[in-house]
Amino acid sequence: MARQFQVIAFLALFVVGLGHGAPADLEVRAKFPDEPTGTMHYAEAITLAIGNATPLVLEGRPMLPIPGPHFRLANSRFLLLGWSSIGSGMQTMHVLLISVRHSDVVLDRELTVMTDRGSAGLLIRLGKHSARIGFPQPPSDFVHDEDEWFLNLGTGNPSICSTCEGCCSRESIFRKAICSTTGVQARHRC
Repeated sequence: MARQFQVIAFLALFVVGLGHGAPADLEVRAKFPDEPTGTMHYAEAITLAIGNATPLVLEGRPMLPIPGPHFRLANSRFLLLGWSSIGSGMQTMHVLLISVRHSDVVLDRELTVMTDRGSAGLLIRLGKHSARIGFPQPPSDFVHDEDEWFLNLGTGNPSICSTCEGCCSRESIFRKAICSTTGVQARHRC
């Protein structure tokens, strides 16, 4: 009788364990301008939802990104990619680090990089417990609107983005932006 009870208890735990399913995914909804915007491209509002947590609504900021793909990271965090454009041949790539804290979806960190459209791009390398973000090297001969290029590590927890290797190793367009960034404890070779 005791053996039969153990088997039933084990099967009940097994079935309950299967019922949990996969962890919640990131759901992204965007509101776009009603009227044509010419060569400018952006979202007016972005809603980010994860499971039963209170969604995060980003709005009222200029040039919110048009959401693109997202990637699940460790500890129920997500990396959301997007882009926006002010026109004039320039494009901004956005990387948002999203998580749930105290039952609320939060934006932990945002990285933005503006380049000309021909040089815009991101390389995302996902590791077991981390993500590395790379950028294409700008052309050496001609760069469109070089003074408008920038890299912004945003605000948030400085320990989330702890390395920026090689960004300042040559006469780089990003040298001013990275080496003069304040409030971010990044290690780099300048």
